[in-house]
Amino acid sequence: MTIENPTLVRLLDSLEEQGLIERRPCKRDRRARLLYLTHADERFMSDLNERANVLREEMLKGIENTDLEVALRVFERVMENSANLKNS
Repeated sequence: MTIENPTLVRLLDSLEEQGLIERRPCKRDRRARLLYLTHADERFMSDLNERANVLREEMLKGIENTDLEVALRVFERVMENSANLKNS
């Protein structure tokens, strides 16, 4: 994921306020925090995954697996090319 640190921090703050994640200190690195899913988040993620599966099936209806494989290869190449542009 390409996401800026301030954006990520705001997202994590929001998830924590909603009771979906919990931040805990890392025993090996005092600067770091570990993220844990709460029970509420596990239920949320289960529901979200079910909805995503239904949506995915509807959106990909009638598309052959071979066509999807080609599309994924093209997207991967686009992402590689994008990363190479950043490194040039």
